[in-house]
Amino acid sequence: MTNDDAGGRREPRYREVADVLIDEIGAGHFGVGDRLPGELELTRRFRVSRHTVREALRLLEQLGMVGRRPGVGTVVRRDQAPVRTHHRLVAINEFLRYPGETRLQVNGSALLTLDGDQAGLLGCPQGEQRLRLTGVRRCVDDGMAVCWTELYLLPAYGAVAGMIGQDDRPVYRLIEERYGEQPRHVEVQISAVEMNAEQARALDVPEGSPSLRVVRRYRNTGDRPYEVSVSDHPSDRITFTLGFQPEVELPPSRS
Repeated sequence: MTNDDAGGRREPRYREVADVLIDEIGAGHFGVGDRLPGELELTRRFRVSRHTVREALRLLEQLGMVGRRPGVGTVVRRDQAPVRTHHRLVAINEFLRYPGETRLQVNGSALLTLDGDQAGLLGCPQGEQRLRLTGVRRCVDDGMAVCWTELYLLPAYGAVAGMIGQDDRPVYRLIEERYGEQPRHVEVQISAVEMNAEQARALDVPEGSPSLRVVRRYRNTGDRPYEVSVSDHPSDRITFTLGFQPEVELPPSRS
């Protein structure tokens, strides 16, 4: 297994665990139909958190190599990762999905009148008021900080602030449940930025270190962004995986 790429940067730990399991499945250590060791056993073997093990198993499941069986565990479905040439994008609620074992902890709020830069980032008119919530998303099991998040909500939806982080429901679901507002269109923008001083302190990284920024804009039927989230992730703590479904041609009917 190779831990470093050509630039000398280490692969995410969950990917290292996944690569070992893929190699062992391919070598026949675990055959099709066999059950993989449980999460606790894998955490002890690789000396990682349960969050890391779950991300590794999630990757194997996305590759179609394993499947989860209630009451049984994780079972090997195929001994090689498939080569896929035809793809279609999965539903938007699976796009850039955070693991269920993380929670956003809100630690600040303020009512803002958007200036030009803020309006451009959010896709909203300059001078519009927004409730800005700031916080850190953490893993439930080990407390690892995953990202710094800023939420910008219409002030009328501010009551959901106290509900954030109580479970794994995303904010747009909380808004839907309380106010009946549903997203007509969702935009996702990804860019590379640098951590500012506030973010660096919260995430315990050097100021100016690289960050993966993900901006999600939830628009209503009037094409107005009623929720915008801006999340900045240290480059070594998260990997987003886009899920695709292979196009499968069914055999011709014999009837």
